[in-house]
Amino acid sequence: DDGLNEVKGTIHSMIVADHQLFVSTRDGKILCFGEADVAHPKHVKTWETHSAALSITPEAARYARSLIREAAGRYGTAIVIGLADGNLVKALAMESEYHILAFDDDANRIERLRLELQLAGVYGERVAVIQGDLKHVSLPPYLASVIVTESADRVPQSGSEVLQSLRPFGGIAALGDGVASVQMLKSLVPGNFELSTVDGMPLIRRAGALPGTADYQGNYEHCEDALVRFPLGVLWFDDSLAHFKRSPQPQFQNGIMISRPKDWHAERIQGNNSVDYPLPTALSLVAMPETHEQWASWGDCPIEVGSIQRIGLNFGAPGDRMTRDGTLWLDYRL
Repeated sequence: DDGLNEVKGTIHSMIVADHQLFVSTRDGKILCFGEADVAHPKHVKTWETHSAALSITPEAARYARSLIREAAGRYGTAIVIGLADGNLVKALAMESEYHILAFDDDANRIERLRLELQLAGVYGERVAVIQGDLKHVSLPPYLASVIVTESADRVPQSGSEVLQSLRPFGGIAALGDGVASVQMLKSLVPGNFELSTVDGMPLIRRAGALPGTADYQGNYEHCEDALVRFPLGVLWFDDSLAHFKRSPQPQFQNGIMISRPKDWHAERIQGNNSVDYPLPTALSLVAMPETHEQWASWGDCPIEVGSIQRIGLNFGAPGDRMTRDGTLWLDYRL
């Protein structure tokens, strides 16, 4: 944060290699510092940077604004499955604060859109365009505020898996005709889907909370949430707020996490560390099928000879547990 005298702008990262210091800045500059070689002076090479503002059609701008009005808000993640000319992707980037993932199977179409987004300075920051078979687009659950398409005729007609990626409390999908019927929406579990229209096109909305869920109110209180079950998988991780040590526990209201910084806390009570010393984490977990395994390790874990006293066989579970069908698994002393 203090910066260096010879560096203009905010430093992003630094690395030492070959007796030199390499510094990159937030605005894309790379600088190298080392001992001056007077005998062999080197010329400084510079590259001209090009930029261009995004251009969109009025129709794409109007449609993007309509989608944003129907959605839960201007923030979150938007998914675009199938491109035409990239106008809707660009319009969503210009009219909202969404992070946008676009999928298409045409390499030339993708390359053109990536170049436009790069020149506008948003590619890799807020927008990414991914090449792949549209029939095999697989997304995490509850990810998206908006799921749309620029090419409805190329969207897979069985959209049940894609719809499960809509967030609760107002996630919307506009994927054209034939993607979902009222009967199909009622059969999805977890559900709470509604069917309406936007600009004359079918609109699917995930309304309210997921059935069986409950808002966690903080203070380590018990929460009757039927969908929080082990094993758990990582849905997202984010430390951009830096609300960790000594921050109050986050609260949840209608799908929104309310996190406060560490300088917002109740006055410390003498001898009571629980008042302002909880340890919230910016880690979101989601219930996974019982066959799911997810392992993690931290640092070196040397095992000394004769130090093992007990081994637990947990079949993918973190210790003793009861499965959803009522089977109880216990670790066993060897």
